[in-house]
Amino acid sequence: MSAYNAILPSVLICVLPCGFAFWLSGSLELSTFLSIVIFSLGLIGPIIAAFTFTDDLAVLGTNVEEISQLLNAEELNHKETPIKLEDNRHFS
Repeated sequence: MSAYNAILPSVLICVLPCGFAFWLSGSLELSTFLSIVIFSLGLIGPIIAAFTFTDDLAVLGTNVEEISQLLNAEELNHKETPIKLEDNRHFS
């Protein structure tokens, strides 16, 4: 989980040199280059949130499986004869 938190924010390591090279060659306008830089920075937060959400879904799936195992477990055996309480018992 911490690996993509360390790698994804470094998106400018790729965007800046490539965009600068395209801008120098004339195939990319400055306004488009700046827009790409701004958009690439804005996409990091939602991508990290999506990865965190998928981790939460995996935990949820595990919890649902454990709960279904408990609900589908074999019922415990109970005594057939009722318990007789003496008259001298007080619960207070």
